[in-house]
Amino acid sequence: MADAIDSATGVAAPLLGGFTLTLIALVVQDDKEFRWPGWTLLLLTLAVLLFITCVQAGFWARWRRPESIHSNLDSPHVLSSYRTWVRVARDTYDAAIILLFCGLGAILAPIDHHDEVQRWLAAGLFLGAAFSEAIWHFAARRTG
Repeated sequence: MADAIDSATGVAAPLLGGFTLTLIALVVQDDKEFRWPGWTLLLLTLAVLLFITCVQAGFWARWRRPESIHSNLDSPHVLSSYRTWVRVARDTYDAAIILLFCGLGAILAPIDHHDEVQRWLAAGLFLGAAFSEAIWHFAARRTG
């Protein structure tokens, strides 16, 4: 579990957060090219904030990892605190992915009739991915 959390919070979340921040800049620069610029910016902003929260939670989890030199191995609080921060990291990462997929779907929504069908299909694929990610997240929460 520690390796997966380290990868998610130390590699994937910062990378995806930076990518999402770039998308925000793109929408802000030319908002007339997007069907729903306001909603798109809101979804992407929430995703960036959650990616940052995920990174921060990862730092706290590593700091409280039972084998860490910073934690008191005799304390029962250490394992509980570590699990809490791992859960926060996992939940914020999953929520950020869902919001990123929704934001990408909003970016792809057509504003005119040019390639309308293809763009709606592409947007729908991202919304389907967001829905699938949400189901996957809640299924994983139920199984532990």
